[in-house]
Amino acid sequence: WRVATELSSEPPAEWPMIATGASPSGRTIAAREPTSQGRASLAAHLLGPFRLSLDDEPVDDWNGHKSRSVIAYVLANRRKPIPKEVLLELLWPGADPAAGRRNLHQAVYSVRRTLRRRRADIDHVCFEDGCYRLSPEMSVWVDAEELEVRVAAGRRLDAEGRADDAAVEYGIADGLYQGDFLEDHLYDDWTRPQRDGLRSTYRHAAGRLCQHYTEGGEYSAAIALCQKLLTLDRCDEEAHCRVMRLYAAQGQRHLALNQFQVCTRALREDIGLPPSDDTRAVCREVTGRARAPLNSTPPRN
Repeated sequence: WRVATELSSEPPAEWPMIATGASPSGRTIAAREPTSQGRASLAAHLLGPFRLSLDDEPVDDWNGHKSRSVIAYVLANRRKPIPKEVLLELLWPGADPAAGRRNLHQAVYSVRRTLRRRRADIDHVCFEDGCYRLSPEMSVWVDAEELEVRVAAGRRLDAEGRADDAAVEYGIADGLYQGDFLEDHLYDDWTRPQRDGLRSTYRHAAGRLCQHYTEGGEYSAAIALCQKLLTLDRCDEEAHCRVMRLYAAQGQRHLALNQFQVCTRALREDIGLPPSDDTRAVCREVTGRARAPLNSTPPRN
């Protein structure tokens, strides 16, 4: 495996390669993240729990949830100025206008104070013409943006018939996806559309990467990737079916049957439905059974 280094989306060369995770097959997956060389560098991890570092120093001493929500929103939408009315409506819906403005000013002040403890010479969050934005004096890297860049590159390479190169990009995307978008901000309504969109983007990358592993006979890697998808949604019947087929390809029909049972239980407990006809057909196909055992219960770990 190698990391594609010639894409136009690559960050500046002074940003070194860092490991962001490992592919299911154990190969290191890398992406670029900024380090400080004169300019301030801000690195934001929005996939999984929110994490931020400024000049390679973690920023974790936030004064309350709202200050974290403000900087997270600004980072997630950093390509355009953000009107203060948008932040007020998203973070303090229905609040008295005066109270809302006061809360917003306090949250932004808290963000600035927290960041200035690491770098006092920059106004990290600027306010101009009624809008907030990140300071242009900083280099900024956001993992969610990088994920979308890598998956877009993978799609383009797929369309060009360069499957191996596409798999490299999808592998980097997999390493970046450390969890759903801002998974520790589940009750912030504004995160839901971006969370759903990024999960869909990741699912495409994971599906293509799983196909690449399967075609290369790397069944264990493909299974591990599918199990990662199932940690995001244990009712993902497509992932369950992939796992069943992969176990069967290794001659482990008993594990394929067990996977069907895991799927059955998850669907019953979470949404009160049985497996689809297609999922039952896959079970029959890979286990050689005349019918899928709908009422069986898998062992609990």
